[in-house]
Amino acid sequence: MLGANIVKYLNHKYDIYCTDKTNFNDSYAEKFIPLNLLETSYKTISKKVLPEVIIHCGAITDVDFCEKNKKKAFGVNSLSVRKFLRFFPNSRLIHISSDAVFPDDFHLATEKDATKPTNSYGLSKLLGENEIKNHGAPNISIRTTIVGLNINPKKQ
Repeated sequence: MLGANIVKYLNHKYDIYCTDKTNFNDSYAEKFIPLNLLETSYKTISKKVLPEVIIHCGAITDVDFCEKNKKKAFGVNSLSVRKFLRFFPNSRLIHISSDAVFPDDFHLATEKDATKPTNSYGLSKLLGENEIKNHGAPNISIRTTIVGLNINPKKQ
């Protein structure tokens, strides 16, 4: 959802390479490279493109699915961050995280507030943040809640 919209609005201004398991009809992606975030290595894609900036907004966000499929959830939401950092050491990584790193009843959190995820989704996103934090600058995690319509008809 977020990635497709980033491409839609920035594709005319920047040289953008898009990744996903598959592309979709009416995509705004002019340059598409297939990538399954669960792959063991991102070496193949790192040989095709060396981006200045990677905006990593791929995630499994279905909370119930994450609870039932923890290995996949942690693979996509946490370990993929580590792999981007490893295979693209000269790129700046912007990791899109989630406010789910806080308890459900917590509102208007700041980056100084203690995290306490209440489900596997929130924990997997927090572990992805920790990959960024432990790796250091110039990389960053952004905590947000995505609300809106998905322009990818496969992901409504």
